[in-house]
Amino acid sequence: MRNLLAEILITLIGKYNMLTTKITFDLADWIREWRKCRNKNPSIDECIQFVQWKLEDYKISDSDKRIIESILIYESE
Repeated sequence: MRNLLAEILITLIGKYNMLTTKITFDLADWIREWRKCRNKNPSIDECIQFVQWKLEDYKISDSDKRIIESILIYESE
């Protein structure tokens, strides 16, 4: 599973904070914990909020949202 997630990510090198492999793995873990505790999937908005919290002042791009949605779909039952 982690290899699949790593393959869909592209890390921008530079001064900008962005979705990194670590953050996407954290998101996948968070989704699994959410499902375990609440017995349902988080919404895409809740996933985006989690990533924004992890990245602080970074503005989530449309590309980032597609990656987040892909992770949510992959982790969903």
